[in-house]
Amino acid sequence: MYITIGGFTLDDTVTPDGSIYWAAPGGNALYSAVGARLWGVEVGIVARIGPDYPQAYLDRLVAAGLDLNGVRRIDTPSFHVWILHEGGGRRQIIYRLDSGHNQDLDPVPDDIPEEYLTSCGAHICPIRGDSQSALSTFLGQRGIPLFLDLIVIPGQIESELFGPAAWQQVRAFLPGIEEVQALWGNHPLPALLREVRASVPGCFAIKMGANGSLVYHPAEERLYHVPAYTTRVVDATGAGDAYCGGFMVGLQKTGHPVEAALRGTVSASFVIEDFGALHALQIPMKQAEQRLESLRARVIPIEGAEQLAGVQTTISGKFEER
Repeated sequence: MYITIGGFTLDDTVTPDGSIYWAAPGGNALYSAVGARLWGVEVGIVARIGPDYPQAYLDRLVAAGLDLNGVRRIDTPSFHVWILHEGGGRRQIIYRLDSGHNQDLDPVPDDIPEEYLTSCGAHICPIRGDSQSALSTFLGQRGIPLFLDLIVIPGQIESELFGPAAWQQVRAFLPGIEEVQALWGNHPLPALLREVRASVPGCFAIKMGANGSLVYHPAEERLYHVPAYTTRVVDATGAGDAYCGGFMVGLQKTGHPVEAALRGTVSASFVIEDFGALHALQIPMKQAEQRLESLRARVIPIEGAEQLAGVQTTISGKFEER
């Protein structure tokens, strides 16, 4: 079993034309689990929900093969968020006034069922830094490979980097480019990568949305660019989380960060094709493998400064100093 640890949300999505899709099941723990489940593995979820979370959604997740023994109801509202699409690929995610809060809904080590403590890997989703630290220490002491993502939301969730010893527990670090810039500065790409490599001793992948991901293979001391899979984008919510779930399974099965990133990219490609997370649980694994094969030929090894400059030019808006 693989496990994902984070949050469940109920998402009210407003599209540019004014259409509203109410209370779709989302949340980083769910999207990550969907991204992992796509590759035919058993996945358990650790999350907290309120009495307002529909049982019908939970029943559908169980029917799709997800293990919800780590999902716990508590006496506080679930996360409720507005996802506001403004056109041009821009969107805002805003907590509703009736939403629950991270201090109540973040999982803690005691929420993890005993049977999950022999897992092949655990993705700790973007939650508060102190929650992530407690979970990583607890799971790391039990020898479970950890896959860590971060989020930086000033005034709401403050991400805190762990000390050097804690980084040794992390099998792969999987942040978005915005989090990398928030933690290490708005530097040009070569300088930014040097900062990450100096801090993170192992494998990492930097997610860049439609621009794919940059993946570092520590054994080879080489960087790769894995492009996004081209498909119809309906809602990009949850793509990064699905990437992490697919990456976790891929790295544990193959041992190669690029193969992991390919699976993560394919997982994300299915999630973005509709609203919410449930639709991606219906994807046949054969279809995922077809996308995997077509994407593999597009991976670019970064051999030197010139190629890295080419990647930076392609995605320059993300890396220019401000």
